[in-house]
Amino acid sequence: MPDDTAAVVKEIRLNVTGSIPGEALVVAILDYAGKQRETMSQENRDKWDALGLQIVEEWRAFWRTIGVIK
Repeated sequence: MPDDTAAVVKEIRLNVTGSIPGEALVVAILDYAGKQRETMSQENRDKWDALGLQIVEEWRAFWRTIGVIK
């Protein structure tokens, strides 16, 4: 058996296919939300965008508090 493993192993490829549990549901919800957003007035879009940003900022503060991010 050769001592130099790099000379023996020239290429390794790993292909993974499939889906995670619940992926189809998440995709369906996001698709529905996108279609609903298209029908909203600009005022309602702005309100939902502000709410979404607030939620993201609160989650970021939470992860920072427990030390996951800086």
